[in-house]
Amino acid sequence: LPPSVSPTDTSTHQKTTSLSSWFPPFSDCRGNILQHFRTMLSRCARQTLLLGNANLSKTLQTFTVRRAWMSTKTRHSSKPKREVPEVQEPKDWELGRHQALAVPTYIVWGAGTDVGKTLISAGICEYASRTQKDGSVLFLKPFQTGYPEDSDADLVAGVCGGRSEVGDHAAQLLLAGEEMTEFPCLLNPKESNVITRTEFAWSQPVSPHLAVQLEGRPVTDSQILASIQKELSAFTASAQNPNSSIALVETAGAVNSPGPAGVGQADMMRSLRLPGVLVGDGRIGGISTTLSSLESLLMRGMEVSCVVMLDAALRNEEAIRSMVNRGGFRGVNGTPLPVVVLPPLPRRRTARMTAQGLRSWFSQSDGKFKKIATIMKADHEERLQKLRSAEERTRKTLWWPFTQHDLVNKV
Repeated sequence: LPPSVSPTDTSTHQKTTSLSSWFPPFSDCRGNILQHFRTMLSRCARQTLLLGNANLSKTLQTFTVRRAWMSTKTRHSSKPKREVPEVQEPKDWELGRHQALAVPTYIVWGAGTDVGKTLISAGICEYASRTQKDGSVLFLKPFQTGYPEDSDADLVAGVCGGRSEVGDHAAQLLLAGEEMTEFPCLLNPKESNVITRTEFAWSQPVSPHLAVQLEGRPVTDSQILASIQKELSAFTASAQNPNSSIALVETAGAVNSPGPAGVGQADMMRSLRLPGVLVGDGRIGGISTTLSSLESLLMRGMEVSCVVMLDAALRNEEAIRSMVNRGGFRGVNGTPLPVVVLPPLPRRRTARMTAQGLRSWFSQSDGKFKKIATIMKADHEERLQKLRSAEERTRKTLWWPFTQHDLVNKV
């Protein structure tokens, strides 16, 4: 650059003359500098392209935009406008933040359709109701198709002798449908502490997303998650002894079957962060579907306490147990994932299974349901212990800046 104004020039006229004589050469020098800088960037760009890195081309574009921005007119017109942030609704993952943890709560997943989720759920609820007199039991079916002729909540209520409730969405079908007879009580003739509930329902016995397309009355994933959290919170608040209580949330179909809004249930339920029980498939082809369902849940960060399946005389449980151990699948407490096998269901002589056959099957499976309930209770306590000790374990594992000075007095 040319020499600037001499400090010996004290008069205003001399300073103005000196500045006016200094700026024109500086303008020329600035043009030369910019031209030289572009030449250097071009050379560097060619060298960089040879190395397989084209990031410098963005630098050329940025330099051009920056030079245009330097003009006064462009600079004033390109000032960023202040944007007012919009108020957004809570995300789905925020719904699980305030989930109560006092009551053991599990999601009952299925490796497929008609694998026995409802019967296994009924057995768990019946055992808990019979052995925990001071506790409460909740069976929640977020959405049901084929309703009210096919009602999983009514089946569980009939097995346990409890009462069945419906939400406003499901009640619309009861008001418009034919009169239904009460489901018979199979095991407990007296009033029990079991509550079952169906929240959303459609009459067509098809997949939930297809039922919405055929019948209408759509619901969003946020509405389903909010209703689940609402019912679980109300149940926890009303439970006299939360430690002796249990809540089950049964899904529809398989792990990745779509919900009413078309989103897979594993993705939809993920934000609740609830542990689960996977009901495997003991039929032909059930080994692959069970392992695939297990991997889908674990890949989404969900905890699975055990795999439960009905014996179909194909010994699928042996292959699944072996592959689970070789694959390193672990439960909540770090031990190999348990695989529990229930006796086969009695053969049907009619279109519907008789009450006598179900009563016999539940009696034979009592020891198995006791094992499942023990695993679920132990995993719940282990999960709570991990959450309580998370802060202390984090302090011991991670290095926090500006906290190492506390160790000076301990040396």
